[in-house]
Amino acid sequence: MCGIFGMISKKPKPFNKRAFCTMGARNDSRGGDSCGVFIDGQVEYGVDKEKLFISFFRGSKVLNQVTDCKVALGHCRKASVGKVSIETAQPVVLYNDSGDVDYVLIHNGTIHNYKELAKKYIPDIDIDGLTDSQVMARIFYHKGYDSLNEYMGGAVFVIHDYRIDKTLIFKGSSKKYSTSKDPEEERPLFYCWHNGRFVFSSIYETLYSFYYEETVYILPANSLLTLKNGKLKVVETYSRENCCQSKPVESKPVQSHIWDDDHYYGRAWDGYESDSFKIQYDGFHYVDNKNQLMNGVYFVTSYGWVYPNKKKAESWLFEVSFFAGKLLKHPKAFALINKMFQEANQQFTKEIDILLQLLEFNPFTDDLVQYYWYDDDVCMIPQGIWKIPMADYSMTFDDTGIITNIGKDSYYGWTTDYKMYTFDEGKIMEALKKICQEELSS
Repeated sequence: MCGIFGMISKKPKPFNKRAFCTMGARNDSRGGDSCGVFIDGQVEYGVDKEKLFISFFRGSKVLNQVTDCKVALGHCRKASVGKVSIETAQPVVLYNDSGDVDYVLIHNGTIHNYKELAKKYIPDIDIDGLTDSQVMARIFYHKGYDSLNEYMGGAVFVIHDYRIDKTLIFKGSSKKYSTSKDPEEERPLFYCWHNGRFVFSSIYETLYSFYYEETVYILPANSLLTLKNGKLKVVETYSRENCCQSKPVESKPVQSHIWDDDHYYGRAWDGYESDSFKIQYDGFHYVDNKNQLMNGVYFVTSYGWVYPNKKKAESWLFEVSFFAGKLLKHPKAFALINKMFQEANQQFTKEIDILLQLLEFNPFTDDLVQYYWYDDDVCMIPQGIWKIPMADYSMTFDDTGIITNIGKDSYYGWTTDYKMYTFDEGKIMEALKKICQEELSS
């Protein structure tokens, strides 16, 4: 994986060097082989001793001289195709015959069939020594974007085409393998709007830190998007139904399986991918692909894909816990509730019900008010729009806490809110004891 980040606006705006460089340093965790920046036609790369952005930016001539800019792109490379050098570093910049910048691209992912695509779309161009990212840039530049429906591999692209003065963005979604059924998002990209500027990063924490007053979104998949009037506008949508993210595994014979009257063809591998599923919300509880209540500790993506056989976390996964279909505030919360549940002979006692309320993660409203988000013994009623994490499900409450409407608003920022909670078992049990005593005395 690589890390990409940047700031783009219609007109030149003051350059927030601190935010940009912090995003770059944070994306070092996704790179490590080289880095680079492109700012309004100027490009500079870091390799060898300056291969990490945190080392590169301190001596960068481009970064130290910029004051205002329209297009500022950064890349932290983890090499998968091609050698590590200045020649293979990103951003990828294409120039016209006059020596002016025509096209610039940054890419996170690996395109497995880039040579085949080059033969189809740009047969007259010598691609020897070029990376997959450099080849795709030339295909897009010369032939447009039809290949977005054909590439095999992982990809999120951010492009600025100076010929038409437009920014184009694409994140793909593909089957994990050619033999799998369930599609998966290939690479995350988070973004927000700040003072008319589009700000994005492969890692969301920096966006939340510097632009905490803004809403942070995750980029939708399979649509080529452009920026227009402070919004993302769809240019073209691609199905990618026949595309896969990774190369197929051929070490085992292909077999057919039937599960719950639903056909799963050719699972030729072992591992967690075969049991992944998209979480659902029925209006009261989280349920799995068999419509059973979610119960236990799982690894999930920010957009709600669950990997029950995954044994350790990765950068794109988050460890969360559920009890009886309720999302809990912390992975450790399940063990505490389940212990009391087992001690009560698997009966929902009043004490367990209160503990579940204490530890249940409920969505923030737009004004950051949350129902049953306890700070000691504080409880607030729900008001406004409540968004359910991972489920594209929302509820609208009036000022008295009564539901007035059910919607499909998305809530992708839950991961940051989830990490905000500190699990203190002693404090939790004290709050539980206090609430139980108050209810007994009343």
